[in-house]
Amino acid sequence: MLKTSTDAIIDSEVLLCPVCRSECVHPMKVKVATDCKVVVVEPKLVQVIEAETAETREARQERGVRITLEYHCENGHHGNLILQFHKGYTLVLHEGLPPEREAETLWRS
Repeated sequence: MLKTSTDAIIDSEVLLCPVCRSECVHPMKVKVATDCKVVVVEPKLVQVIEAETAETREARQERGVRITLEYHCENGHHGNLILQFHKGYTLVLHEGLPPEREAETLWRS
């Protein structure tokens, strides 16, 4: 699921696309969800949503924080890398999403 490489940058690990293993993975959005709110960081917006969402329901069901990194790779893959805390473990999940036509990289806009 979560793959890295040390080939691209010496002394660092680079996240690889979970689909094609490309080293060119761009973060688009980060969500941090607890059982009652979600903090969303997008290229031009940071917001706190204090309402029930799919993310808060998942966090509540698993009884731990849920961190979602939405990404796209330069080969056109788009998805979410999800870190879900549950009973002392941090699970790493992947969710594929439809290709994004105008993918905007976080911190570059």
